[in-house]
Amino acid sequence: MIDDKFINDFIIDGEKTAPGNNIYIIDWPQEKVKHVKSDKAIFAPYGTELFLETVKNISEGDKVFIHWASDAAINFVLKLPENIKIGLFFWGGDIVEIPYSMFKKTIYGAQSLNYFEKHEERPKVKWNLLKIKRFYKTLANRYWKYKANDQKVWEIRKAFLDV
Repeated sequence: MIDDKFINDFIIDGEKTAPGNNIYIIDWPQEKVKHVKSDKAIFAPYGTELFLETVKNISEGDKVFIHWASDAAINFVLKLPENIKIGLFFWGGDIVEIPYSMFKKTIYGAQSLNYFEKHEERPKVKWNLLKIKRFYKTLANRYWKYKANDQKVWEIRKAFLDV
C-alpha cells in the first residue's frame, strides 16, 4: 500500500474482517510517512530487506492485495507463484497513468473516451501534407511509436492485468 489517508480505515476494516490474519505493508519509509498511523502497518518499501523478509513466507492459500498498482507492486506480483490469489483495489490513477494511456479503450466509456482523447497528453498529429516528413513523424509518435521504457511498462502492466 501507499501512504494515503484512506489506509488507516482500510487496516481497521481488514482487522474487523480477519483479525490478526493480515500483514499491511506500506511502500514508504516510516520516517517519511504522513498519513498511515496504524501500529499494524509495516513500513517496508519494495525490495528492501524488511520487505523481502516480510513476504518470504507467502504460500498457497495466501492472498495478496495491491492497494496502488505501482511499477514495484506489479513487478512483485508477477514474480509470485501462480497459485497465490491476487486482488487489486482499483483507485483509477494507478491504471489510467499508464504511459500514453495504452488501455484507454478498455478503461473508459464512450463519453469519457471522447473527452480523454481531446485532452490526452500524446502529441497531436500535424496535418500539413506539404511537410510530409513532419506529418509522418507526428503520426508515428501519436499512434505507433512508444519510447522503449514506456513500451516495457505497458507490457508489464498488460501481464499484470491479465493475471
